[in-house]
Amino acid sequence: MNLKIQKINHRLNLARMVGARISMRRFANRYGLVYFGGVDSYSEDHKLVQGMTASAEHLDNHYCIGNVGGYDLILLERSDTHKFPGRPSKYYRWIILQIDLKPAGKPLPHVVIEGRHHDDTFFANLFIKHAHLRPVHAGFFVGHEPQFINHFSVYTSPGDVARLPAILTPDITAAIGRHYQRLDFEMSHDTLWVYASNLVITKSSLDAILKAGLWLAGALERNPL
Repeated sequence: MNLKIQKINHRLNLARMVGARISMRRFANRYGLVYFGGVDSYSEDHKLVQGMTASAEHLDNHYCIGNVGGYDLILLERSDTHKFPGRPSKYYRWIILQIDLKPAGKPLPHVVIEGRHHDDTFFANLFIKHAHLRPVHAGFFVGHEPQFINHFSVYTSPGDVARLPAILTPDITAAIGRHYQRLDFEMSHDTLWVYASNLVITKSSLDAILKAGLWLAGALERNPL
């Protein structure tokens, strides 16, 4: 019975991989991106996608790079197993969109907008890699969209909290809370990341991530940061 289950799982994984490759290639062709497939994350031949999911062990696949709507961007699938002493390990697979920004004001602070898609093991590692990050109390967003307050947690450096009102305006938090609960966001300096955790790669999921990323990139660049 176990062998039969293993064979079924293998076939399902193979079908998922083939479907993901087809969807990513079609997406790349539609938007004029260059598709590389699997890449060495730390090779000098490819720009590294950093952010909160980067680690020494992560694997990147379906690497696409190009320009859409005037933004240089990279789209890929990343997988990693997060481990931490005393905590259960957790396997993650993300679709990640990385966008290069041109903020009108000062470089953006490091801000993570997390839709509660990650477990304690992930955050234990995150707070070691980015020790400056602290949770922002939900009371900071009083008067903002309730769906944002109820579904998202925000993390930044205590020294950057004062900049949040100019970055996470009520209009931005309203849009995120109403339309993008399945996604997570991160920004730092001149880079924006959009994450979809454990979603199947399809035309609709890729379109949703791109739409969210281009919208937020434009909104951030329009704000006097």
